[in-house]
Amino acid sequence: MPYISASIVIQLMTMAVPYLQKLQKDGESGRTKISQITRYLTVLITCFQAPGYIANLQATLPPEAFLLSSGSFWFSSIVILVTGTMFAMWLGEK
Repeated sequence: MPYISASIVIQLMTMAVPYLQKLQKDGESGRTKISQITRYLTVLITCFQAPGYIANLQATLPPEAFLLSSGSFWFSSIVILVTGTMFAMWLGEK
């Protein structure tokens, strides 16, 4: 989901930002650079969405469901969500 959101944002920004318009017209090298920007934006979006998912999870489940302390759970969950997103992007490119 973050990758799709990042792709939509980048596509909309190519209409408004001259630098991205230039990259789009540069051919294969420009598309490669736009793809790289999309990947970075995907990780950034995931870093902002992950705490929301975790907060919702903690609000939904009882406290007994969590084996780790709150800080450890938050840190490990954010790392796992970001890493999973990066792995899914890598699989999608293969």
